[in-house]
Amino acid sequence: MWIVAAVVVCVVPLGLYCTRLATAWRHEVFPGFFVAANRAVPSVGRYGWTGLRAGLPFHAQVVSVDGRPVTSHAALYAYVRSLPPEVEVRYGVEKHGGVREYVVPTMRFGDADFWTTVGLFAVNGWLYLLAAIVVFVLQPARSAARVFLLMGTTLALFTFGALALYRPAGAALVGLHFVAQALFPATFVHLAAYFPVERRWAGRRTRIVGAAYLASLLLAVASILGFYADPPDLRPLYVAWVYAAAAIVVLCGSALSAAWERRSARVRSQARIVALGLLAATLPACIGFIDNAQGGGSMPINFIAITPVLFFIAVGYAIVRHDLFDIDRLVRHAVAYSMLTVVIMLAYVATLVGAERLAGPELRGSPVLTILFVIAVACAFDPLRRRLQRLIDRMFFRHRADYRATMRDVAEALTTMLDLRAIVTSLGDALLEALAVERVTIAFWFAGGETGIWCSDPGVPIGTVATPQLRLCLERDRAVVAREALEGSTVPEDVAVAGEIDALRAVIVLPLVLSGGTIGYVALGGKRSARPYDREDLELVATMAHQAAIAIYNASTYLLLALLNRSLEEKVRSRTQELERSNDALALAYDRLQSAQAQLVQAEKMASLGQLVAGVAHELNNPLTFIVGNIAPVREHLATLRADARDRGDPQGLAVCEEMEQILAVIGSGAERTAAIVKDLRTFSRVDDGAVTVADLREGLRVSLSLLRPRWKDRIAIHLDVDELPPVACDPSQINQVFMNILSNACDAVEHTGNIWVRGWCEGGLVALAFRDDGAGISSDDLSRIFDPFFTTKEVGKGTGLGLAISHAIVEKHGGRIVAGAAPGRGAEFTVYLPVREKRRSVA
Repeated sequence: MWIVAAVVVCVVPLGLYCTRLATAWRHEVFPGFFVAANRAVPSVGRYGWTGLRAGLPFHAQVVSVDGRPVTSHAALYAYVRSLPPEVEVRYGVEKHGGVREYVVPTMRFGDADFWTTVGLFAVNGWLYLLAAIVVFVLQPARSAARVFLLMGTTLALFTFGALALYRPAGAALVGLHFVAQALFPATFVHLAAYFPVERRWAGRRTRIVGAAYLASLLLAVASILGFYADPPDLRPLYVAWVYAAAAIVVLCGSALSAAWERRSARVRSQARIVALGLLAATLPACIGFIDNAQGGGSMPINFIAITPVLFFIAVGYAIVRHDLFDIDRLVRHAVAYSMLTVVIMLAYVATLVGAERLAGPELRGSPVLTILFVIAVACAFDPLRRRLQRLIDRMFFRHRADYRATMRDVAEALTTMLDLRAIVTSLGDALLEALAVERVTIAFWFAGGETGIWCSDPGVPIGTVATPQLRLCLERDRAVVAREALEGSTVPEDVAVAGEIDALRAVIVLPLVLSGGTIGYVALGGKRSARPYDREDLELVATMAHQAAIAIYNASTYLLLALLNRSLEEKVRSRTQELERSNDALALAYDRLQSAQAQLVQAEKMASLGQLVAGVAHELNNPLTFIVGNIAPVREHLATLRADARDRGDPQGLAVCEEMEQILAVIGSGAERTAAIVKDLRTFSRVDDGAVTVADLREGLRVSLSLLRPRWKDRIAIHLDVDELPPVACDPSQINQVFMNILSNACDAVEHTGNIWVRGWCEGGLVALAFRDDGAGISSDDLSRIFDPFFTTKEVGKGTGLGLAISHAIVEKHGGRIVAGAAPGRGAEFTVYLPVREKRRSVA
């Protein structure tokens, strides 16, 4: 803070002195125009002044007054002050080598003259200085705040020095004015490198800013030397004005480009507000500087000091509304403590007045009363502060500022949980409360596919949302992904990521990072206040996400250990049973009779299973019918209740009705889902007819894929090309079993992610169906034994070796054949050929 102290010590006394010089003008008699220290007429004034009405040119040098030579502006002012107002005075002025005389009546310097010239300069100087100090004090570590302090100080010195330029105040102040005039354009260029966004300028930022300040110093020296030359040489001053206009264009251009670049919504909102304020504030200044650089021009330059207040309004609005300079939290707390101070003062005054009315003036001055009041304030201070802070946050910012309490609550909750769903639910609820967002979506995965996703908004169809590109982006960059930053991009990857974020109805996504890897993400919807996310919000979410990542990892490790323990017990039990069976069947292990018997047992099991599934499906249909049939009447009664609550103006009743409507929607969706599963099970079992019939093989494929969905969902892409298949006479339940066995093996062959292709066509009198995967494939030695009973390449306990043998037997009984083809590392392909024939009575 020593920088602020130095600025205050050096600039504030100078500002007070120059302000006193400005106030001395009020009600004095003056020539009807200003005269600078070199007797030149500055381009400052009002169109109603007698000097401007007489046509006195700007930047002309006064050489005589009423026929007598004049050597200083102090002598000129002293002579005019000795005259009454409206006395005509003849002035000899020189410009461009020629001398002309002008008759200008004297005037009295009124209040309007003061507030439109020197008073306006003084107000602007104090505004520049105050704004720069406040921003720096609130955020001293920000580069933009430091440059803003430098710019505000330079502009304050420029305007304060102008007050000393028109009144005898010494050459030092005049020189300081010209130095500040030459320097402030460089501060504009410097500020453009950091404000409203930090720019790199291709690594040349330091050299560009250094060159700008060097040019300013050279212009300052040249301006001072030219100002005191005889006659004055104002060309360096004109160059300085053009330089100032160019610097204004650079700063405005930087703000405008930031408003349209691919940046976050908060930065773009800041940039738009600042850019509009800059344009409104500096456009008149830019015009005035260019006009003044043309030999003094015709426009009084003091009028450009009216619009800078628009820039301060824009900066203030961007601070309060969009956290410019990242001082949003400081502003909120400052407002809260200011209101708290006012409340305590009013309470103290009320206490004194009440004590005087109750017990007279003696009690009002009693130290006991003061001590009691201090004790009461000490007890009530913290609760009152929290209530005021909450009121201010809800009223002006629509979210709470006390993030430490949120972090404490979340940390305490996450450290005691081992249930994954409870962890993500706790994190999502905490984010909803702390940030007041519309929705939160949390996903996590481990060593394979996506293993969990949660959303606070039931309107987001999470079951159908897949985010492979977003996951790849987060795993690669491990950085925040903002939807706003992807707007307008034509890169295919960006377009895909933007579409997946839109499917989540989110505006920003943060990765869950653990040990250098990404294990999930947190997707946040927009804020209910419609404000963009600021730096503090992102820091809170990042901290909570880090805590959640550790908790999720711990919970998943615990779950994995439990599953491994259970799997180990099952493997021991399975090995024991397998050993017992092998001892009983050692003599008949490869006997064909055992193979036929095993196939017969398997077929009988499938028939029994089909009957059991059909019975279960039938029993499930009854309660489903009750649920589906009663949803509509309940909704009608609920609509009547909602209408009654709306007529009574009962918001609580309306809320209950809305909640019941959501519950009914969930019940209806679940009932429809259950009915679809029951239908697929009945279609697969086909216990209703059991005989040979003309069947649509495409329906059997659909049912098989639907029942196998948990094994390929989110990791295997299914490619179907079976549009041209004709109906086939067959036993649908047996053919469905063939499809189930082949597709199940294909799902097992694809270890992580991959593809399964199913293609159908007609070939002579046969219908062909090819099933191909891109898994590990089958070696040539195993390919010749692939249809042997009990032959399997799977681990012990994961396969019986009967699936393909049974499928081969079923296809042969239908008069067809099944062909296997495979190569290691290039997947496997099974082609089923079935004859297209008329319906027969049965297929044994």
